[in-house]
Amino acid sequence: MKRIPNIQFTSPEADRKVMLWVSIVLMIFFWILVAGLLTIIFLGALAHKDDWGILAVAFTAFLSVMVLWLIPLQLIRYLRELRALR
Repeated sequence: MKRIPNIQFTSPEADRKVMLWVSIVLMIFFWILVAGLLTIIFLGALAHKDDWGILAVAFTAFLSVMVLWLIPLQLIRYLRELRALR
C-alpha cells in the first residue's frame, strides 16, 4: 500500500489569519446579539415597570460590562494580532 505524503496547502500563518477573521466576525455577531438582548431587557423593564430582583440587576450589569468593556477589548486584541501577522 502506497503512503500519501502529508500535503499542506497553506502556511500556518495563513491559517491563523483566516481563523482570526472568522473570530472577528463571530465576535461582532455575538456583540450585536448581546447588545440586542440588553436593549430588550431594558425596554421590558420600562414597559412593565416591575420591581427588579437582584438577579435581573446582576444579569443586566454583566451584559453591560460585556458590551462596553470585554468584547471591544477582545476585538482590539484580534486586530493587533492581525497587524502583527502582516
